[in-house]
Amino acid sequence: MNPVAKYTLIPGLLITSWAFAGSNSVGLQNLQLTGNIVELSCQISAGDSNKVVDLGRWATRGLRQAGSATSPVSFSFQLTGCPPGIIAITFSGKTLAGNSALLALDDSANADNVAVELSDQYHRPLSFGQPADKVSIDASGNASLLFFARYVALNNHVQPGPASASAEFRINYY
Repeated sequence: MNPVAKYTLIPGLLITSWAFAGSNSVGLQNLQLTGNIVELSCQISAGDSNKVVDLGRWATRGLRQAGSATSPVSFSFQLTGCPPGIIAITFSGKTLAGNSALLALDDSANADNVAVELSDQYHRPLSFGQPADKVSIDASGNASLLFFARYVALNNHVQPGPASASAEFRINYY
């Protein structure tokens, strides 16, 4: 459940319970609402801005069957100056039709029948448009996020050539 929906459900429940209270009222009840309005957001370390992840050179013979994949390549983001709490990263990009876990190659790519898969620190594939695992901000306002990327064959006929893909991410605050 996303954080917004979780909080919009509560007022409806309070109104409903009040409406059915009838004459058996228990008296006036107090409700205290608390929260934080913050000006800061996490900053991406300078070396992680506009990151380029080199997935390497791979022979097509290693991608002979649909679903075969190259070795994963790690990449990370260092976030600083974050407000206290929990965050998650949501990646977005041009995915394959009907498969939100595979990133389509850029139009400039010459390779064919291959896509890019991103996975979390435990090598579980990510779904584009869905938040990755939540991460706690440390006491200094920092967070380190580790991910992996690799090529995945779409069928038995991978064609060689440059194979690049692009993604963006946003930081979700909880």
